Amino acid sequence: LMLDYIHLIAGLAGGFVSTIVVHPLDLLKIRHAVNEKYSGLRPALNSYLHSACSIFRERSFIGFYQGITPNLIGSTLAWGLYFAQYNWFKDFLRQWFQQENLSAWHALIAGIYAGNVTLLLTNPVWVAKTRLCLQYENQPRQYRGMIDVLVKLYRMDGIRGLYKGYLPGIIGTSHGAIQFMAYDELKKHFGSHEAVYIFIFAFCILKI
Repeated sequence: LMLDYIHLIAGLAGGFVSTIVVHPLDLLKIRHAVNEKYSGLRPALNSYLHSACSIFRERSFIGFYQGITPNLIGSTLAWGLYFAQYNWFKDFLRQWFQQENLSAWHALIAGIYAGNVTLLLTNPVWVAKTRLCLQYENQPRQYRGMIDVLVKLYRMDGIRGLYKGYLPGIIGTSHGAIQFMAYDELKKHFGSHEAVYIFIFAFCILKI
């Protein structure tokens, strides 16, 4: 079985473009996920608007792209690997069971496999992304960039430091597996005509 490079390239391109567009929202989400309003460890964030205004006031528009490098690398690699592994494993299952049409369970298994392989290869990048996104504008900077984060984490905790959050991440891969299972089932329901609007509608439905 050969890896389908069309799916790999499509995933890489999709991950790159989507990250450029939504990274500012991702930055706000991460900061609010660890918001400790009364601890004094981090600046108190009252709302997403308050957080956005604070970032813009300190660093203008460039501030919304803090941590973009690991996110760009991670998302591009993750989506490329995921699409390629997902379709490769479905081809493997077709040959193994000698049937062309796979069930929803087959798609779910392929999604779980692809998610775990992808997370294993990209987890250090996500750790670096989170550390960089949590460097606030009015505090001293601990890291100069993605490589600096990875080097310091490795020196401090070894490989273990690069795989912090890995176990919860494995559980999180079920989200993508369910999405792609639903995606394949919706494609079957709409028929064989693979129009662009059908793909868009399918992804909108499975995101609900």
